[in-house]
Amino acid sequence: MKTWQKILVIAHCIGLILCIVLLVGFRHYDHLRWGLGYLIVWITTLSAFAIFFVRTGKQWLNILAKIYSLGWLAVIILPIPVTLGAWTGLLEEIYIPHKKYYEDDSYIIRQGYYGWIDYPNCALWIKDGALERYDRKIDGFFTVDSCKVLSDLGAIVLYGESFKIEDDDSGKTVDIIPLDEKEFELHRQEIDSLKAIISKANYGRASEKTARE
Repeated sequence: MKTWQKILVIAHCIGLILCIVLLVGFRHYDHLRWGLGYLIVWITTLSAFAIFFVRTGKQWLNILAKIYSLGWLAVIILPIPVTLGAWTGLLEEIYIPHKKYYEDDSYIIRQGYYGWIDYPNCALWIKDGALERYDRKIDGFFTVDSCKVLSDLGAIVLYGESFKIEDDDSGKTVDIIPLDEKEFELHRQEIDSLKAIISKANYGRASEKTARE
């Protein structure tokens, strides 16, 4: 076996071990930052396919390498027609990062997890060292165009496409949701005042747009 083939097999074995750690060692929806988890999965998968071309001095090992590589391909491809495309959705979750709408030093808002019959949603992750810890689903928003974290109020101000249709029928809305439930309740009066100001501003913009039209 050539040096590059040894490196390939070793890299694949390490990738398998790391994939198992990601699967059983992480809380549901938590993942590594900087897309490292997806990188590990891609390297593991591509190296599995490349093992098909590994040649050793033993014929049975060569055959086993080909069977192993084809097995990976079969597991990925064959369930697609059998499950009527549902398997494709799972593959997207495994191999493709969710769209990111907002990020600062502490938080990330991405497209959330939802089923075929569910409405799209957004979700909040909290940065924790090399991890992104899933915090909560943000109901009511399809996408987030902009976001402002108000840590002192325990709240997040969101602007984006929503189930709540504004007066200008743009499908965009502004809302303030809890980041820290305790802090949010302590500053409820301030938050309600801020909501009133935002609603008034939105109404003003909608009126100006209507007047121009």
